[in-house]
Amino acid sequence: MVITRTDGKIPEDLLADEAVTSKLKTILPEESQWFLSKQEEGVTSIHVLYGLIQLYSGNKPKSGWGNPIRGCDTGIGDDVERLYRIFRICNEISNPVSISVDNYARLFDILLTAHTRLDSDGALKDKHKVLADKLKAIINPTWSQSINKAIYSFIKNPSPWQQ
Repeated sequence: MVITRTDGKIPEDLLADEAVTSKLKTILPEESQWFLSKQEEGVTSIHVLYGLIQLYSGNKPKSGWGNPIRGCDTGIGDDVERLYRIFRICNEISNPVSISVDNYARLFDILLTAHTRLDSDGALKDKHKVLADKLKAIINPTWSQSINKAIYSFIKNPSPWQQ
């Protein structure tokens, strides 16, 4: 979407061009380059899309590609970099139980905020609402936990309701 807005081409069109895939090979990590040989998988590869955005979106993060992003940096490139960093962090988690709920909540909060800014024209409004609701339920588990606790209590001791 970011590429289409700025370059006028969709990722499929860009990946069909050998000059583009050659440029991508210079910026993608070696372990991600195999996606380029598979047209279908390349279009959905986070690594490939991140590379295409670097090359064609014209929206560079204020601190540069691959560098940490400050909280006050909220441009398109900054949010793309945030999302890519979260993707890489999540991929490196070998034992999900070792991460605290607060840390997961922080990652989800960053995802939700970046997603909201990137969909500024509301093209994904309906899908965004579903994603936002799911992320909010994960970020703020107290409401869902209290509902679950109430349901569990009712199932365990329904007597006041049976009278």
